[in-house]
Amino acid sequence: MYARNFVLFTGIAVVVSSPIIAIRLGKFVTIPRWVSWALDTFLLQIITAAIIYGVFRRINNKKAGFGRCLSISMERLFPLLGVAILSGIASFLPQIPGYIMMMTVNIFFGSMLILVGVVFSWMIYVALATAPAIVVVERIGVLDSLRRSLKLTRGSRWTIFFVYVLISILGSVIMIIWIFLFAVDLTWAGDYEHLSLAAGTGLVVISIVFTALTAVAVALTFYKLKIKVEGIGEEELASVFD
Repeated sequence: MYARNFVLFTGIAVVVSSPIIAIRLGKFVTIPRWVSWALDTFLLQIITAAIIYGVFRRINNKKAGFGRCLSISMERLFPLLGVAILSGIASFLPQIPGYIMMMTVNIFFGSMLILVGVVFSWMIYVALATAPAIVVVERIGVLDSLRRSLKLTRGSRWTIFFVYVLISILGSVIMIIWIFLFAVDLTWAGDYEHLSLAAGTGLVVISIVFTALTAVAVALTFYKLKIKVEGIGEEELASVFD
């Protein structure tokens, strides 16, 4: 799906991400990391919704116009932000005891507890993974979308987990290889300012491609689970935006 619609989906990610791209590659601009994170989160919701709409249109062999994809994403932006915030909070909760132990009792045992928490964080993330697609396709509220995702993913979470981990690992490996090829000093700490223009541009391109790929995975996961769990026909589900 992504390969067949590479230009459309990657184009959406590039255009929507252009503000953060300009900030990262334009070394004359410096913003606090929390602002960069907030902007990333905001733009990611637009990209995700636009690509989800595009995926469902292409599944039904219908034209997915660039403008229409973005229009749909803006219509559902605020519920998507709500889902992203609540999902992020829920996914982080299992790690809190580890951080508390690390700061108050013992760094080593706290770190071990954080690693255990990360596993649970991933499982929560997986359980809520289809919520963005539910917001876009079923057009329901934040809490209802999260509850629907818990129901849909039940019984398939390990499969979803391995798919998302594979995408995450593949993206990380490619980024690490790219950094080693271009960066002599690896203490760049993710702020791009210590990287050459070529290295920074490559990381941005890799990030954009995997952002679009993840959005496609979200849409297809929801599509397959709706058919599997609720027995909805492929044609009926694919034509949801008609």
